[in-house]
Amino acid sequence: MQWVRSILNAFGKTRRLVGTDLHGNTYFETIREGKKPRRELITKIKHMEYTPGLIPIEWEAWIRGKRDDPPTHEELLAEQSRVKTLKERARQVEEKDREQQALDSKSPQIAAQAGHASAPLYESLDNRSQPTSTGTTFQPGEWSPGSNVNDSAGRDSKGKDSEEAFEPESWAPPGNQPPVK
Repeated sequence: MQWVRSILNAFGKTRRLVGTDLHGNTYFETIREGKKPRRELITKIKHMEYTPGLIPIEWEAWIRGKRDDPPTHEELLAEQSRVKTLKERARQVEEKDREQQALDSKSPQIAAQAGHASAPLYESLDNRSQPTSTGTTFQPGEWSPGSNVNDSAGRDSKGKDSEEAFEPESWAPPGNQPPVK
């Protein structure tokens, strides 16, 4: 293999081993005259499909040219322990959440809360005469033929009695309005 390297060096190319990761993958850099160096990875296991986590983030950043210096083994070990700690903490939080849900399901609820958290309603939203909206949900109200949308006092939305006939106000363009006295 030495003769291949000598031929490559004659053409201005030099390939050197930069390092290995914790999985046994090797990383090379081919230096070319006047061009950007070519970085490559040779995986330990041949003919395999890509799986997430196969290439450490630090090495992937080096291959893509996002960082100039290759990562050290200490840096890789520190990242590995950080991920391990993060997974353990996530497991503890999930376990605590499951315990809390178990306690919540066992204890009786005093009043079932219905509606959005910022506007609590402690009553049923079913069979209302007016439609309601709570957060991102919409609850339609009751409607019967011949009924008008009235509030509980028998008045329409403008506060007038519903028995009165509706008379719309006339409209005139803004330039033709009579002067105010």
